[in-house]
Amino acid sequence: MSEDYFEYWWDNEEFEESRVSHGKKMRKKSSPLKLEISKYLRGKSKNSPDSDLLRQELALLTKLNVDGIITTNWDTLCETIFPQYKVFVGQEELIFSNPQSIAEIYKIHGCCTKPESLVLTSDDYEAFDKKYSYLVAKLITVFIEHPVFFIGYSLADENIQSMLGSIVGCLTEDQLPQFSQNLYFVKRAEIGGKSRIFPSTIQFGSYALNLQVIETSDFSEVYAGIETVKRKIPARVLRVCKEQMYELVKSTSPDTKLAVANLDELDDGNEIEFVVGVGIAQAENESGEIAELGYTGISQRDLFWDVITDEHGYDPDRVLREVFPNIPAKHGTFFPGYKYLKAVGVSSLSDLDGSGYSDVKQFFTKYNSSKFRTTTFARQYILHAKGKTAVQIIQEFPAEKAAVYLPYLDQRFFDLEAVHDFLVENFDRIFDKNDPYATYYKKLAVLYDRIKHGFHAS
Repeated sequence: MSEDYFEYWWDNEEFEESRVSHGKKMRKKSSPLKLEISKYLRGKSKNSPDSDLLRQELALLTKLNVDGIITTNWDTLCETIFPQYKVFVGQEELIFSNPQSIAEIYKIHGCCTKPESLVLTSDDYEAFDKKYSYLVAKLITVFIEHPVFFIGYSLADENIQSMLGSIVGCLTEDQLPQFSQNLYFVKRAEIGGKSRIFPSTIQFGSYALNLQVIETSDFSEVYAGIETVKRKIPARVLRVCKEQMYELVKSTSPDTKLAVANLDELDDGNEIEFVVGVGIAQAENESGEIAELGYTGISQRDLFWDVITDEHGYDPDRVLREVFPNIPAKHGTFFPGYKYLKAVGVSSLSDLDGSGYSDVKQFFTKYNSSKFRTTTFARQYILHAKGKTAVQIIQEFPAEKAAVYLPYLDQRFFDLEAVHDFLVENFDRIFDKNDPYATYYKKLAVLYDRIKHGFHAS
């Protein structure tokens, strides 16, 4: 199929834009098929389920404090449900990285955000199988130390049987009973059917692997049960601590900076140069606010996330007085902050000049509307996206093109809700140093802040 599609993709006018954008990257005959499948899945990943039951299940799933996800799916549903988890795409990324086995998503068959990573063709599966033993070695600890729920898989699934068989082959007789106790298969029953739990067995050579099957028409029952297991510290925060402690111990020159921060405000370890604390119970004052020194630990990534999602609840006065003055000058060209100015009553440059926050003026006077657009893509926008709504641009174009095209929209048609969802879904790309479109995502986030909360500097 990939070989036939290769010829079709290069000859058909339908894919002219794709050829212009990605033609030089098509290194294999399977590349065009992987590219178009990925574009299709990225579009579908934005859709909400039609079923009220599925929406209810997903809503509950987002509240779970699970340690991690292992999936063979290519779509971005898992990242949407757990946006602050670290994602590892493909075997290579997992094998040659330093996973912490907590607050992580392992996409072992690739992801639509990286088309070439898809395990799709027979050659891909052969390459996958050659490195499979390394992958299993990485996953053994996860399976031994954690309860594992298989959702959406059959006990007869070849991938599942291969994985479990490989793990069983690596374990001792003493470890096998513990491994068996950790396995739960969640099976969808007919609507209205009675929920039940029953034992099952999979035979691997001379060893029979015992496990539990949970059959229910409503997965919310399973998620609700998992939610009852509470953790004092969220999994994402534990991952930050574990990863950074590893880096501190590994380093021969632990001379990085120390800052105090509220654990609930930590997103990941990219911006944190830390990490050990004693007396965490005193990290917050009686009103639950960040301790006096806490604002020195707020990073630019924290501020971008807060401006987009309104989740952190920072004191706007302290952000403007304590955080902005410490932001390196190189970040001053495109940086959000209108939200905080609006919260302290600043709605114009004259207000800013007359306020006590004039020191931050540099962040709001270096650009005008044209700076958010690039002449490089102006012609492409006119040819392919002009006249389309924000929702249509997000649905019809790859994420990187949407990030480029959306700033061209007139402010009246800049759909804040649609752009918000787009930025949340692609948030990590703002800070991905290897992503050539990172600046465009950053510009879009700043423009979103400006249109929603701000005033025009010029």
